[in-house]
Amino acid sequence: MKQFRSWLKNMIISFHNIRSLDDSTKLINEAHSQVSTILTKVKSITSKQEICMTSFQTSLEINVAKMNKLILSFHTSLQNENETLSKNLFGLQKDNVHHHTSIANSILTLQISKAHENKIMDVLAEATRKIQFLKMIHMLTTKLNDATSKKATSKQGGNETLFPEVNIKNPYKQVQWKRTVRKPFGEAIYGRKIENFELDDLDLPLTKEQQENQTKCDAFLDELNALNVKLNAKEAKKKNAKEILANKKALFPPWSIERIEEEALNNPKLYYLEPRTSFSVDNDVDC
Repeated sequence: MKQFRSWLKNMIISFHNIRSLDDSTKLINEAHSQVSTILTKVKSITSKQEICMTSFQTSLEINVAKMNKLILSFHTSLQNENETLSKNLFGLQKDNVHHHTSIANSILTLQISKAHENKIMDVLAEATRKIQFLKMIHMLTTKLNDATSKKATSKQGGNETLFPEVNIKNPYKQVQWKRTVRKPFGEAIYGRKIENFELDDLDLPLTKEQQENQTKCDAFLDELNALNVKLNAKEAKKKNAKEILANKKALFPPWSIERIEEEALNNPKLYYLEPRTSFSVDNDVDC
């Protein structure tokens, strides 16, 4: 292109310098020759360009076909991989849901088992407390019965704690009995003095209902103790009355009027003015 431009520029300058017809003819022939040469070159370049374009087009079509084939193959491969991954994802989600469901069911089963075990343990603890409480009540009742049933028995030859104190100077005076002092309940059972002995001292873990039952049992035991005290007092009173009646016999035998008159006449000092006291156990000696 640069050569063509320089040639064209030279031709224009030459046309301006034409002086005659021969010069113009010569110049035209030269221009025609150069133009023909240039056209030949241009045709050659154009043909080469067409050949190059044809080859490039062919190569481009081949490359495009190859690329389309590769792209289609890659797309198919990606689609297959995507389907495989989708199937695997669905399987993993299904397994995850199944796993979570099994874990939740296992946890629920364990919770139900734990609640059932706790309920059983509560029932067992309640039964154990009741058994311990009943055992303690049975033990206390047994010891109470043992303590109350152990009474002082007379030894051979008599027991001085049970004999009455008789006023010799005044045998008609009410006989005074020696009463043995009983030990408190706690001291009688445990051998030592216990102040304010209660079931709460045993520190049993009782519920509200059991505490109410314990209160009722305490009231029952109190009533039992009070009844036992009353029975013991009544029994002691009867026994004392019998012993007083046995020991406080009439100092005079049941005499008739004739015997009384006879004794009054024969022994007025001994039997009438100053009565005697009989020291006989049976009191069957006639005075």
